[in-house]
Amino acid sequence: MIVITLILGIDTRMPTKNLREYRTILGKIIMKGTDPASIPFQHLNIDNLMTQVSIQKPYIINPTGKISIACINCEFDGLFLSSDPGDPQTQYPETITIIESWITSETIKPVFGIGLEHQPCLLEGTQRCFITSQNHGIIHDSKPFFSVQFYPEHCAEPRDTENLFQIFLDVIQSYKSTKSINVETYLVEQLTKHCSTDNAPLPAFYKRVKRVLILENNQVIKAINEDNVYTVVLNQSTSIPQTAKDLLNKVYPFSIIPNYVEQILRIHRPDGILLSFDEETALHCGVHLHESGILQKYSCNVLE
Repeated sequence: MIVITLILGIDTRMPTKNLREYRTILGKIIMKGTDPASIPFQHLNIDNLMTQVSIQKPYIINPTGKISIACINCEFDGLFLSSDPGDPQTQYPETITIIESWITSETIKPVFGIGLEHQPCLLEGTQRCFITSQNHGIIHDSKPFFSVQFYPEHCAEPRDTENLFQIFLDVIQSYKSTKSINVETYLVEQLTKHCSTDNAPLPAFYKRVKRVLILENNQVIKAINEDNVYTVVLNQSTSIPQTAKDLLNKVYPFSIIPNYVEQILRIHRPDGILLSFDEETALHCGVHLHESGILQKYSCNVLE
């Protein structure tokens, strides 16, 4: 027997309001019938999480083996930084000091960071905060230091940023040689050299879009409806808000898989398809439809 635990009937608006009012706060999920006071809050910044996942002393793997191999620290040619666990400002000030000494040293070593929370929070010179959907990156003007706020190793498809790791290796190799490269110039070159207009819609498509297929997401429905665009939504969830249902022209409660989407394309012949508002499922499906020629077959363009 397979048992699947679901969380249902919870109004998420209240915790959202609390988070907006009090910012980061502790929370816990309690099963029905359990006294909330019986489960303590877990303060992540009290325990030193880094020590729990780090090697404290030398150890031997497979002590009964016939061959012994020693792992020796031979320093490094490049520095890779990632986020978590814990708050580095309060828990790991020594680590911050060490990293600062490395990046300010006369001997330059390339640095690549991922998920270091450097997206802008407040507009400089004001107290205004804007929520954006961009994944913000940062790069030094002259030194080989760069970082991205997203996680390219997750490979969410299409894999247009997986070469960030190769770029990092290229930069390291260049600084080991006598011909170091400018990281800013090299990054822009490598990340844009595969850009092409081959897949751009034909000029005839730039007429007013009248019919759109939406995969999964319901948040864009109202905006599209205001422009009198016929909307077809493929959403496997039955929890579509009533306000959204009233605005929809057609809803298909199916899973987002290429076979179902192709049937809808054949029936409704939409001018374009929106698939970047959901998570990986819709994006994977859209990539498959493009690569297999199905979108071209039905003259359906991917909309931003």
